[in-house]
Amino acid sequence: MKGKRVVLGLWLVNLAWTLAMVATPLALPAGTVRDLHGHANVVDHDWSRLPWVAGVVYFLGDLNCHQIAARSWELGGNQMPVDARMAAGFVAGNLGIALAFLVPTLPFIRDEAPQILPRPWRARLDSPRRRLAALIAMAAFAAAPLLLDVALQGGGLYESTNLRRAWTGALFGLGVGYLVAVLFDSLMAPAPDAPGKGSPA
Repeated sequence: MKGKRVVLGLWLVNLAWTLAMVATPLALPAGTVRDLHGHANVVDHDWSRLPWVAGVVYFLGDLNCHQIAARSWELGGNQMPVDARMAAGFVAGNLGIALAFLVPTLPFIRDEAPQILPRPWRARLDSPRRRLAALIAMAAFAAAPLLLDVALQGGGLYESTNLRRAWTGALFGLGVGYLVAVLFDSLMAPAPDAPGKGSPA
C-alpha cells in the first residue's frame, strides 16, 4: 500500500507538470514565446520577462530541453516549454505511471513489471531469470525507437519529423513512466520472509 501511495505521488507530480506545460502557452498572449533555439540542459533564455509562474515553467523546460522551434509545437500562438518529443513523453508518462496501479506490489521489479503482460505470456515467465529478461525486453521496446531516431538524426542521415518525434517520445514516456513507478512500488514492498516468497509462480 505504501508503494502505491508513492506511485500516486509520482503520477500527481507528472500530471501537474503536464498540465502546466499545456496551460502556460495558452495563458500567455499569442506571440509571447516563439522562435526559441538553444541547447539541452542549459538555460539559454532570460524568463524574468514573463509572469513568474510562466517564467518558472519555461525555465524548467529550458533547463531540460533545447526548445528548438522547428522541433516544437505551438499552443495559442506560443511555443510549448519543451519540444514535441518531450511533450509527448510527459503526456504518455501519465498513462505509464497509472498502469502501475494495475499490478500487484512485489518485492522485486523483475517480478512486478511483467505482471502487466498478457496472462499467456506471464505463464512462461516461470523463473527469476526469465522475468528479468522480460523486464529488459520491455525497457528495450520502449527505448529503441527513440534511440534509433535520435542516432539517425544526429548522424545526419535524415531530419526527423515532429510526428516521429512524438510517437517515439510517447512510447519512451509510457515505458519509463511505468517502469519507474513499478520500481518505486517494489522498493516499498515488504521484504520476502523466505526465498521465493513474493515472486509470482
